[in-house]
Parts: sequence; C-alpha cells; structure tokens
Amino acid sequence: MKDWKDIHPVFEGNIGDYYQEKWKGIGFDAQKTKEWINAGLEVSDYDKVSLWENMGFDSKETKKWIKVGLSPDNAPFAFYLKNSGFVPQCIAEFKNKNAQEWVDYFYPNEKRKKITSLHINLKWLENSLIIDSWTSLESIDCRFSKITKLSLINLPKLSKVACNVSKVNDLEISNCPNISNLSANNSQISNLDFLNQLNPRKLTSISINDNKFPPYNLIMLSKFRKLEYIFMGDTSFYGSLKPLQGLFKLKCLHICNTNIDEGLEYLPESLENFFYSDCKAIEKQLSPYSGNIKNWKKTHKRQVEVAESAKIRCLAEALTTLDQEIEELEKENEYLRSELVIEREHAEAMDNFYRQNPPNENTSLYNILSEISSDYLRINQKNKQKEQEVRQLNDKLKAVVKIAEQNQTKNDYQKTLLLAEYRENLKQLTTNAESKLNEEGQVLLIILLEAQVEVIQNSNPFAKKQLENIKKELNKKLSQEEIKVFLDKQAKIVKLEKQLEYLNLESKIEQYLPS
Repeated sequence: MKDWKDIHPVFEGNIGDYYQEKWKGIGFDAQKTKEWINAGLEVSDYDKVSLWENMGFDSKETKKWIKVGLSPDNAPFAFYLKNSGFVPQCIAEFKNKNAQEWVDYFYPNEKRKKITSLHINLKWLENSLIIDSWTSLESIDCRFSKITKLSLINLPKLSKVACNVSKVNDLEISNCPNISNLSANNSQISNLDFLNQLNPRKLTSISINDNKFPPYNLIMLSKFRKLEYIFMGDTSFYGSLKPLQGLFKLKCLHICNTNIDEGLEYLPESLENFFYSDCKAIEKQLSPYSGNIKNWKKTHKRQVEVAESAKIRCLAEALTTLDQEIEELEKENEYLRSELVIEREHAEAMDNFYRQNPPNENTSLYNILSEISSDYLRINQKNKQKEQEVRQLNDKLKAVVKIAEQNQTKNDYQKTLLLAEYRENLKQLTTNAESKLNEEGQVLLIILLEAQVEVIQNSNPFAKKQLENIKKELNKKLSQEEIKVFLDKQAKIVKLEKQLEYLNLESKIEQYLPS
C-alpha cells in the first residue's frame, strides 16, 4: 500500500502529514500502520503501539483484547492477563462484575505480593475498591473507571496514584508513606481529608483540577515543602497564596478558575510556570505587567520585603525538619552498620566452619550480608542527599537573611530621617504659632500636644476630653486648619517613634537629627 489516505481520512492534509511522520518514526510503513489501526487503535495512538509490541503482542492479538473492551492504554493489563493464563474471552465474561470482584478474581492473594503495577483503567469497573496490603505495589492506575470509592491501605511502596477522569468521590488513604505523585483530575472528589494521610516528606506532585469538593484555602498544602507541581484549577480554592511561601522547590502552579485573590509576593523564586486564567483577582493584579510576576514584584517592594521576612522563618522551619530527617537517617544508618558488623562476623564464622566441613551442595554464605550491605548503601546515599539539601537551604537562608537585613537597615534609616524631618517641622510650626499666642496660649499648645500623645498611645478618655477643650480655647487665636496640622504632624511622629522603639533602634535617632 502506497497511499496513506486509504488507511484513514485523518491522513489527509497537514495534520495527516504530521501523523504519517510519527508512524514512520516508529518504523511503520503504510501497510503495517493500517494493520494496527484496524486492530482498534486511533491514528493518534502511534505512541501506544510500541508498548503493545514490546510486550509481545502483534496487531491481530491486540485486536482480540481491544474487541472485548480493553483500550489502547491497557497493554500492561493485557500483558498481565496473558501471562497469568487468561484469554480475551475472560474479560467479556466478567464485565458485569463490580470493581472488587474483578480485582479479587484477576489478582488472587497468592499473586498480590509480587504485583508492582496495577493497571485497571477500565470504563466498566464500578462501586468500591479496596487495595490492602499489596506489599510490592508501586503504582495504581484506575483512570476512566466508574469506581466511586477507592481505599488504599497498608501499601508501603506505593508512590504513584492515578484516578483521573473517574467517578471517584471518596479517596481513602492509610499507611501509604511513600506516595509522591497523586493525580485525580476531572473526578468527583468530595473532600480533601486524604491529604492528612500523605507524607509531607515524599509528595512532589498533586493534581486535583476540576473536582467537586467544598471551598478550601491553601493552608493544608503548606506542610508539603517538597511539592514541585500543583494543579488545582477549576475548584473552589480561595484566599491567599501565602501558605505556599515555604515550598522552595515549587516549579509549576495551576490556579485557573479559582477564587484565590492575593499573595503574589509569597510565590517562591523557584516557580517556572504559573497558570492563572479566569482567576479574576490575580488576572487583574498581573494584567498591567503582562503576567510577569518579577515585574509586579519590582513595583510592590514593600509587600515583597514583608514576604521575604516571612520566608526566612519558613527556611528556618525547613532546616529544622531536615535536621530531624538527618537524625532519623543517621540512626537507621548506625543500626545498619551494627547489623553489617554482626552479619560479617557471622559470615566469617560460617565460612570457617564450611571450609573445615565442606557441604555437599554449593552454599552462598554472603546472601544475607549482600542484602544488608545493599540496604546500608541505600540509607547512606539518602543521608548524603539530605546533607546536601541542608547545605543548600543554609546557603539560601544566609542569602535571604542578608537581603532582609539590608532592606531592614535601609528602611529603618529612611524612617529615622523622616522622623527627624517631622520633628523639625513641628518645631517650626510651634515657633510660628507662638508669635500669635500669649504666654497662657503657649502653655495650652504644649498641653495640646501632650494630650494628643496620651490619646494615641493609651486611648485615655480624660486626655481625649481635655484635648477637645484645649482645641476650643486655642481656636480663639489659631484656625482649625492650623490646629489640625499640629495634631496630624504629632500623630505621625508618635507612630514613627513607636515603630523605631519596637525595633530597638531609638538610640540611632540622634545621629540623624539636624544640627
């Protein structure tokens, strides 16, 4: 066959040329491509054909599995069934079974301890499914299913969960400490309680776009400091981005069509991709800057300075957490070292014994030793990785602290100069006013300013009443506008003095006062 257009109408036009090159790229000519498309694959499934072939299926055998209900994505499941002695007809016979019955039949207890991947992304699976104590299971894929409740229990090696485009509304997770990637986009998730059961030290990616859970803020994500990818668009999340300030590894954030409305200054510098379309408040803030967060931060320096101070605390907390992890790893490391010494001594003793008393069969004396050595090396490597993370965080903390100190010093200096200016202005105003006042009036002016300080600092009701009485007396010689200028200037001085006193910088004021 020479004409690709005879295979499928899609092969016509520019897009046809594109797909033709893709099929040729995996080594298929027009004839072979037609065989696989006739097997039930789409023109866009060129990337899935290689998986079927690598698992030992030709186009005719693949057609039989797809004909009974498997999809082009189900090559791993078909491979498992084939190697477990099942034939395509078994699928047809079990289509009326619920998800639990299906799994119990095709994955009997004696096989579960060896299963590492569970691919059951089948459209007809319904009702609840419990996966409990599959000790070797590393990933589960139940996308496109009609499973409504998924319970994952006692799965020590499970790292990846995918239940996208499914009917799952209740996700239960218990004792699955190694989940690093959880994807539940376009499902029916009704609550996020399962987040409480995830290990903050392991989770690096979470996708929960387009679900039906009630409104949440982002505080629940703040403990997952190793998150690199967050997808939560088309949901009812609301509030500030501030809880994400401690996620120093975050690379991608998707908040499209949510009610998140502030906190751009808290986004970590590690962020590479930020999606926020239909997030109205954020769109409004970034619109003048063409969506460039760095440009937004340049014009909101004060907000950024406050955020940087908060990030310092988060870095300190992250360092504390890493210190705890290193301490735990060191304990495990020490334990393995002691076990290694004991096993080596045991192996040497056994070796000496068998040298003197050779067995009839070859015996490997170092099997146990090899396993423990392997564990030791693994823990030692993890320990080194944690130490590297601590060094990196320490460097970053020092840099942030330095910047914060520079910003703070600059800010304090500006406040001090401003305070000196206000005091000098008040002094000049007082000198000008005294020319209009007799001796009694000058005393009243001093009392007025003192009463203003008492009202601001202590909300003293007597001082407040006294302030009003003095204003009436002074109004005979000074205008209301003049009195207002006095009080406003004094209020600004009191506010600045309080800020500088809080920062323990009052002692610096004198050196900046005009001579």
